[in-house]
Amino acid sequence: MAYRVPPIVTDSGGSPELVVDGVSGFVVPPRDARSIADAIEKLFRDPELRRRMGDAARERIATDFRNEDTVLKTIALYEELVPDPD
Repeated sequence: MAYRVPPIVTDSGGSPELVVDGVSGFVVPPRDARSIADAIEKLFRDPELRRRMGDAARERIATDFRNEDTVLKTIALYEELVPDPD
């Protein structure tokens, strides 16, 4: 996503959280080879769709999943869980 490549992910685990289906990539059912193949073919046959989704994917990662934000949230969680020694 950071390289403007629209992902195709399965609707399992944390992957669907990253992708807005049909906007920044495709979310398909697990173990559904036909859905995966269809998504690959859509992206292969439509350069404009690849570009648009790739741009949206990069924007989503850059704004919603910044490393700096993750670090700050993790520190805040640790501070909440571990009592202050004072």
